[in-house]
Amino acid sequence: MTRLIKEFSLFVILGFAAVVCARGQQMTVHVDKAGSLATLVSGKDMCTVKSLTVTGYVNGTDVRFIRNLAGGGVTRDGSYENRRLERLDLSGARIMAGGDYYLKDSMRVSETPPYDYHYFYDRTKNNTVSDRMFYGCTALRSVRLPESVTHIGSCVFGLCSVDSVVIPGSVTSVDDRAFTMTKIRYTRLGRSLTYLDIDVLSPWTEAIDVDEANPSYASADGVLFDKAMTTLLRYPENRTGTAYIVPSTVKTIGDEAFYMNQNITKIDLPDGLETIGRWAFHGSTVVSLTLPESLKSIGSQAFDDNLLWLRSVTCQSATPADCADDAFPEWYDFMPGEAEWDNAANIILYVPKGCVDRYKTAHGFDRVKDIREIGSATGIGLVSNGEKPTVTARYATDGTLLDKPRRGVNIVRMSDGSVKKVTVK
Repeated sequence: MTRLIKEFSLFVILGFAAVVCARGQQMTVHVDKAGSLATLVSGKDMCTVKSLTVTGYVNGTDVRFIRNLAGGGVTRDGSYENRRLERLDLSGARIMAGGDYYLKDSMRVSETPPYDYHYFYDRTKNNTVSDRMFYGCTALRSVRLPESVTHIGSCVFGLCSVDSVVIPGSVTSVDDRAFTMTKIRYTRLGRSLTYLDIDVLSPWTEAIDVDEANPSYASADGVLFDKAMTTLLRYPENRTGTAYIVPSTVKTIGDEAFYMNQNITKIDLPDGLETIGRWAFHGSTVVSLTLPESLKSIGSQAFDDNLLWLRSVTCQSATPADCADDAFPEWYDFMPGEAEWDNAANIILYVPKGCVDRYKTAHGFDRVKDIREIGSATGIGLVSNGEKPTVTARYATDGTLLDKPRRGVNIVRMSDGSVKKVTVK
């Protein structure tokens, strides 16, 4: 009888281990019944678990519990500071509709006291990473999403510390604000995602990867293209490196392709390029560009807001491309002490011999006041004549003119015409 009891006890212990394994900082939990995750994790483990793998079925009640483990809470500003869940693996789980709401928010709908509020409740949906599912989970650093998910909602990882996301192969759609308020640096697109709003990507993105089986997208060196590699869709906003050679297959630089990349200074565009989209180089730090003879059109604000960096554009075609009126920043006379934020007055446009007048009257190009023939630059004014260049103007990163160095990053214009970033300690 004693032996039977011992064997039965051993069976119970081993059976329980199949449900909850590696107790303490790492846990693996299988949930047979959605909504029961909390019953499988002890109170002690709730405060110590750092890595959690969940398989089986989860609903809103389970997501609410996971949020508590990761410092999220139920209300947008309610957090559990003593919770430590950093790594969450849901790849083997299936999200189900039902259970409790996992996040509650409110909006004031009256102008005078006593105020009236409208309340919002975020709940789970079948095979969906619903809106704000992990919003405010400040402890979370890594999340693997379920392989069964077909849609990712908005602001899913807002105010988390998650720095990478792999979009499962099952996902067919992603909300255009999915990764709002995140610092995600690496994104991988799965095989089934056929449409992606470029604004989905975090401004901290350094690299984008794509499953080779994806029928719509491709990537090379962390840069996103269409499948045929004829359109460059997004050069990651936080990608490192100062120079980039656009592949020879590219015919189109897409809308916002190099938007706000503050590292790039030199871009080589290929012969055969036909289109530059709107905001393509907006806010980037590219210093000079050569537009190939094949170029046919330039979109709205393509070169606008280049933060004082763009110095020259060389056009190789005798016939001006169809250029949006506001492709280049508008020239105007600056008041004394006003920062030269819109810098068309500082851009030199080089064009083929005999084409200056043609470009001066062409839409868009007429904003540039200094148009010269290719090869006409003398270099006078750039010769150092043995003297070290001096600072002639200093700006904050927002374009404010500074009268003296300010701690942090300063943008300085030198007497030899160059512009550079310096760090003042």
